[in-house]
Amino acid sequence: VKTTRERLQINSGAATSFDKELLGLHLSSIQYSAAALPLFIIVISLFANSVFTGVNLFGWMLASLAAHALQIVLSSRAQRSEITHDNVQRWRRLLIAAQGPVGLCWAWFAVIDCATCNVDSYFYFKSAVLILALSATSMAQSMLRGAAPCTFLPVVAKFAIDLSFYAC
Repeated sequence: VKTTRERLQINSGAATSFDKELLGLHLSSIQYSAAALPLFIIVISLFANSVFTGVNLFGWMLASLAAHALQIVLSSRAQRSEITHDNVQRWRRLLIAAQGPVGLCWAWFAVIDCATCNVDSYFYFKSAVLILALSATSMAQSMLRGAAPCTFLPVVAKFAIDLSFYAC
């Protein structure tokens, strides 16, 4: 263990090989679970539109599905191309950047309010959905370092802004 640790610390080639392997595992897991997030988004939207009559999530649903489609297309493209030691970091950065639109869609979901709904029930619904989305994203993106924070940074920023308004 000690020699392996030293070799990883000294030799950057071993770390790049590890990154390449992790990226390959990430790409195959994204392809295998490609239908899970769209199904989750559609169920959330249809449920909210039927239970909370004052809210319309169809625009959010379409934008979220488009952002997820962008992510799937990019991961398919990365999987078809030959990932080498030289371009592993470029593909990693591109895949993390593709998380940005997904994060903006979740922030949009957090912003959507329902004026005619029971405030508590809609608040708990949104909170539960965001917690489920955060945990599912963390599990799905666990092999792509930095993906979960990139995805939920817009949501955290939205809540930080809300909190600053309530504090004043």
